[in-house]
Amino acid sequence: MPAADEKPQAETLQEREDEDPFAPLLSLESSFYDEGYALGVKEGSTSGRIEGRLFGLSRGFEKFEELGGLQGKACVWSARLEQSAKATDGDTDVTSLVPIKATDRLGKQVRRLAELTDPEGVSTENSEDGVADFDERLKEAKAKGVVISRMLGESASAIDHSHGKVGKAGRGTGEMEDFGGVVKGRTKG
Repeated sequence: MPAADEKPQAETLQEREDEDPFAPLLSLESSFYDEGYALGVKEGSTSGRIEGRLFGLSRGFEKFEELGGLQGKACVWSARLEQSAKATDGDTDVTSLVPIKATDRLGKQVRRLAELTDPEGVSTENSEDGVADFDERLKEAKAKGVVISRMLGESASAIDHSHGKVGKAGRGTGEMEDFGGVVKGRTKG
């Protein structure tokens, strides 16, 4: 029978709380906390998506810019290799590019770099597998670029310009004035 005695006591306590005019004031802190928490979750969810999207676009742009720079280098090296082949065939068409000594190994490296940086072959899918595939492709392309630049004796600073890094072969700080480009038949560095 004690359960029957407790029930009226619980009802009596509830009635006292309902009659107390200060009960809503005593729970004000928890109601403001609950309201603020709900608003924070809603606002955080919205701003988190916006910030995440902006960060993703920014980081994606950086990666594609780096890949584009490597593609440009591959195009120049391919053109220099073709010019070298034309010069050995007796073609007298002279351009401003300095021909490079073509070797089988160098030709393979340049062709592989061109394949890796081909925009038609690069996946732009926004999934874990797509991003991982792109990152692997970019990593391999950067390695090929460094190998080719070292084979040619060129500065690696042109490869690493986007991050301010300079490879061991580089002598500059990665600034525009330190560009180890080709100037009218001779290398500058």
